[in-house]
Amino acid sequence: MHNLFDWIDEDININPEHINRVLGGLVEPWKQKDGQDLYKYHWVEGELKCRWNSTQENWINSEDIDASEQIGSVFAVQGIDLNKVGVLIGDDLQVNSDGNLYAERENFHNVNGVFSESEAKDKSDEFTLLVLNIYYVLLTRGIDGIRIGFWHNDNFKKYFKETLQIID
Repeated sequence: MHNLFDWIDEDININPEHINRVLGGLVEPWKQKDGQDLYKYHWVEGELKCRWNSTQENWINSEDIDASEQIGSVFAVQGIDLNKVGVLIGDDLQVNSDGNLYAERENFHNVNGVFSESEAKDKSDEFTLLVLNIYYVLLTRGIDGIRIGFWHNDNFKKYFKETLQIID
């Protein structure tokens, strides 16, 4: 998370007119009322503490003092183009032993669109597509660039690096 914020902050220093944000998959619990609580942090990495987006409507133009430090959800950025976007891919995406992606229901936090336990088993492919589509939206918001971070998901990070042949 630190690296993503450093990257977008560096761009703002060069291009102050840019609108950059860090976005995340639905992997941290959130309720609509949380948006009004300035002290309810959902994303914590060391001393860096961030809230989910405080509103889903016109969040990009929010006048909240911490708006640019909030983590945007898929609901806050649909149809919105940003300059640079950092995307946190969480542990709702996993890789099975055959190297196939699947969505992990227990790590997905969305009060709307949650499959029941029996539905999740019966419709696992459909649920995986739902989660993949959420990341598709997040990963297509940055018109000048995107960077990816991995939120509590070292297995997917390893898979991602191996698949794209990224060398550290």
